[in-house]
Amino acid sequence: MSRCLVIINPVSGGGAARRYALDLQWKLSTLFETIEVKFTTGEGDATRFRKGCLRTRIRCCILHGR
Repeated sequence: MSRCLVIINPVSGGGAARRYALDLQWKLSTLFETIEVKFTTGEGDATRFRKGCLRTRIRCCILHGR
């Protein structure tokens, strides 16, 4: 089963990153069986989520926003 994690900074671009989340998830659904979206809430969240990818064998990790 192919899995993808999308990590989003919800305040990036004045909140634009959050608005694009559903569109990105829909587009990725043609490539992956499972897509998980996580939103960062504080410093270090993206790093922690990415490290979780390695432990759970998620094949793709996409970061959106800064």
